[in-house]
Amino acid sequence: MRRLSLFSKILFGAISLFLVLLIAFLCVLWNWLSAYEVSLSKNIAAAVVKDIESGSLDIKTVKKTDFDLDADIKAYFENFKGKEIGVFKTAGSTEADNTFVLKADDEHIATVFVKENGEKGSFGFTQFQLESITIHSKTETFTIKTPKSYKVLVNGIEVGSKYISNEASADPLAAFLPKDVEPVQYVEYTVSKPIIFHGVSASDGKKTEQVTLNEGETVYTVKPFSQNELASAHTDFIFTAMKAYSYYLFEKKDFSTVTPYLEHGSPFYKKSATIDNNWVRGHSGCQFKNETFTDFYKYDENTIACHFKMDVVMNRWGKGEYTDKIDMTLILRNKGNGYKIYNSMSVAE
Repeated sequence: MRRLSLFSKILFGAISLFLVLLIAFLCVLWNWLSAYEVSLSKNIAAAVVKDIESGSLDIKTVKKTDFDLDADIKAYFENFKGKEIGVFKTAGSTEADNTFVLKADDEHIATVFVKENGEKGSFGFTQFQLESITIHSKTETFTIKTPKSYKVLVNGIEVGSKYISNEASADPLAAFLPKDVEPVQYVEYTVSKPIIFHGVSASDGKKTEQVTLNEGETVYTVKPFSQNELASAHTDFIFTAMKAYSYYLFEKKDFSTVTPYLEHGSPFYKKSATIDNNWVRGHSGCQFKNETFTDFYKYDENTIACHFKMDVVMNRWGKGEYTDKIDMTLILRNKGNGYKIYNSMSVAE
């Protein structure tokens, strides 16, 4: 057998050593790359996606307002089960930023915030953990105006004092009340709109009522709850007085026909005495429809308020029916000779 020369032995040994070192280097490199890949903060966001897709997301990690309900947050993410969710960097971010946007069908559904956990992994790579998740939604706030003594709830959760934005909000009727009558003390809250908004309600300690936002309004106004027990004592008077007032306005009756219902010298008395009713077109009489009496409130022993609405229908000669709407809050006062109309605030005011 031919023996290898010394040179061949050295060459073969060098090649073998090189191959061993190369294999060792490649193993180390493979392990380094694997450790690096595992250490990426993006993996935390990808794990959140898997949890959403499987319906196992821990909603405790989701940031929420004081008025977001756990069931609503859970339902929100369940809407994206079965959809393809992508993980993206936020606009303008760098590699060092650990904030990720989750999108489904180009819809921004959430933002994932990742932070270092203070530990080092293989090869000294920084380890990360989930910090929080925020649901993507418009930042909207709204205001609630309510009597100070009332408790206000959003989604059934009480609005705390930290949300007070105005501690001394004016009573809308304050300028229309007699000077010696104390107006209602109001307070305003400004609240961030929850992800799913179920509504506003208010409680006076005895009952709870829903509060609606009427068309054109921007503030949920909680009026003092209607004291309906006042209706039986004052509804007939108000209806009779406002019919006389309508005849005075629309049929040009003498002012004396309405004065029995007005407090002499009061703001409503003066306003009625000087009102211009010459614009009324000829018609064959008034009909009164759809009268309502709401928001009864007793300011003191001799002063009450009531919101009154009524349609006054007139049949104009040759021009068909014309309807004028009366919509005002009436203030009645008793100065010893029974309740009379003291003042009024129309919707326009």
